[in-house]
Amino acid sequence: MTDAALRRLNRAEYDQAWDRVEASLGFRPSLTDFPGVREPAPSVTWSLRELREDDPRGHRRDRLIDTVQDALTACTPPGARLLLLNWQHTCWTLRPDLPSTDDVFLPRVLDGRARPGWPLSPYPDHDYYFFLAEDLGHGTFGHPWEPSLCLFGAPLLQRAADALHRLLPTVLRRDGRPVRPREQARPAQEERAVRHVRVTWTHDFADEPVEILSELDEEDREGRKVEVFHGGRLARADASHETAATGLGEVPFPPLETIDALEDFTARPMTAAAFEQAWTAARRTGRTPPSSP
Repeated sequence: MTDAALRRLNRAEYDQAWDRVEASLGFRPSLTDFPGVREPAPSVTWSLRELREDDPRGHRRDRLIDTVQDALTACTPPGARLLLLNWQHTCWTLRPDLPSTDDVFLPRVLDGRARPGWPLSPYPDHDYYFFLAEDLGHGTFGHPWEPSLCLFGAPLLQRAADALHRLLPTVLRRDGRPVRPREQARPAQEERAVRHVRVTWTHDFADEPVEILSELDEEDREGRKVEVFHGGRLARADASHETAATGLGEVPFPPLETIDALEDFTARPMTAAAFEQAWTAARRTGRTPPSSP
């Protein structure tokens, strides 16, 4: 077998792969009959509906894709391959441990994005996607019409489930069994550990903020942000509201001591109450309240 990182399945391999998926997982495409597979144990299936309806800039979707691809890579031993199956389209095998293949003929990912060398995203973009270990012992199934994402197999769930619980609020099924609404509550250890920070920037630029107030999740990514400008003007950003000038950070927030070491910057923790006061003012008036946080 070739050592190329990415390889298209030929017709015989394509037919064999789908025969195995249908026999092992009972794949059945449907616009209305869910789930689309026999979800094995252990497995968790999350709804993607909230993500589609309330993620205008795609930040949470991109974090989901990173999380799943990181977990799949970690679960694939050196030399082993993943099956990347797109129903009724070109399918692939991938060795995540090899450098990405420079292939100008890779398809364009429609919704979300895949990392270099991955021809598909696990986020289903109007097609049924399977990302599977060679022995089908663990993997993912993205259903575009439910819409949902199922992860199965203990190694994959151990690496990805906690992060997906934070990104996707609704679990549809566990081990193939429907989850009742009262069971949606997450264990305490899965709740987001939110903290708030204030960065002060000393400068004379009229169009740049003098303070940046950020709400960070346990992965140090911004969930909400308030920028304070000269004269008291405020701007805000969250997953559903950004402007060309004020948006959420694309990467995890750096340690406060790293920012504090920079000339003209001061970084300190702030209270949740102080952040909420600034956030409320930014939403209501766009001006600093008389008693500035």
